[in-house]
Order: sequence, then C-alpha cells, then structure tokens
Amino acid sequence: MSVQHLSVVEGAGHRGAWAELWERDRWRQSELPNGDLSSTYRGDRIVNFARLRQPWLKEAAKRWTRARVLAGTSISSVSAYVGDLAAFSNWLAAARPEVVTPAMISREVIEDYMLWVRTETLKAATRARYIGSLRMLLDEQREDGLTGMPKAAVIHGAEIPRPDYRVPKALGDDVFSQLVDPSNLALLRYEHHRTVVLLLAYTGFRVSSIVTLTRGPLAPALTASRTCGTSTSR
Repeated sequence: MSVQHLSVVEGAGHRGAWAELWERDRWRQSELPNGDLSSTYRGDRIVNFARLRQPWLKEAAKRWTRARVLAGTSISSVSAYVGDLAAFSNWLAAARPEVVTPAMISREVIEDYMLWVRTETLKAATRARYIGSLRMLLDEQREDGLTGMPKAAVIHGAEIPRPDYRVPKALGDDVFSQLVDPSNLALLRYEHHRTVVLLLAYTGFRVSSIVTLTRGPLAPALTASRTCGTSTSR
C-alpha cells in the first residue's frame, strides 16, 4: 500500500496532514491530528520510526501508529510500542536478512525471535514487552500494513513471557500484627484512616470498594477504630 490510500483527517490543517507526516521518521505529538494532547506539559512526545531498519516494517508501524492514535491510545504508549519493535527489527537484520516483505514473516521466524528474546539477558518485563508489542502489531496490521503475511504467523497470548516474581498475596503474620496494633493505629491522625485500615485487615473488601461506602455501613468499624486512638474525625 502507498500513502495515497491514506486520507487526511478533516480539520487537521496543513501541519498535521498525514501525507506530510508520512515522509518523516519522527512524529511529534503536537503534529498528530486527533492525538492525545493532554500530557503535553510533560514535553512533546516523539514516535521514532528511524530505529526500524526494514522499509516494510516501518510502513506497518506507521499505519499502526495512525490507527492507534485515532483510537485514542496515548502518544507515550505508542512511542513505547514502536521502540519495542526496534528489537525485532534489529534481530531480523542480523538473523533473518532475507525477510524483505510481510509475506516472509512465517511462524518459524516468529518462534526463532521469541526464543532469542527468552534467551537474552533481559528483564522479565522487557521480554514481555518485546513479544507483546510485536503480537499487537501482527494482530492489528494483518489486513493493512502487513498484507500478505501468512495466517500462521501469530503469537499466542500464552507465549508472552510472564515475570517470575510475584508479590505475595497475603501479609505475613508479623506484618499483619503490626498493621492492626492499636498503638500503631493510634498514630493515624484521622478516624476514617484507621477505619479503612481495619476494614482492609478484617474484611475481603478492596480499596476501590471501601471508598464507595457511606458512613452508615462504616459505623461498626468506626466504633472499633475509636478504641485505637482519640477521635479526630473532621
């Protein structure tokens, strides 16, 4: 596909025309029509395609970025996705230089890349990002930027690496006893703060559920919390 198939977003103006952006390898957040401009105070985010060494992959990434931006994905997220694709691009250039079109992205090629990611000295989160971002590109651009790619060229959800370390779901007895110790609770200035701690400790509520409770259902816990310190409720 060529850029002629793309239409300029109505109202974008000359600066944000897709056709003009398409010739560049660095897209600034402020130049993207319908982009997420809510975080411009953090600086003008940039989506950098220059790191993608294969023209066909760069084309697919630009189409993917366009679709994601118009769907409301933040520019910082899109920029990170494209950055993750650079690892795949570099691996292709070194290990599979014969892959010059999307039609040559076979399941075997994908498996070799996933094996490389898993055997490199990368953090678990980085491995997950590299494979997860590629999976999203393959799934979402199969009928556009990656037209002609074999149907078998997929990454299954179960193949995305998972971090080995998991935060324990339950607190140790020693930590729990400190959490509900009356002398420690008394250090909390406000009654409702002590109440929240008690509810988290002795019920199955999540924080997101507790904050929705009105004072009526909280009354028994409030009474209990008063025994842990002088009430300073506002």
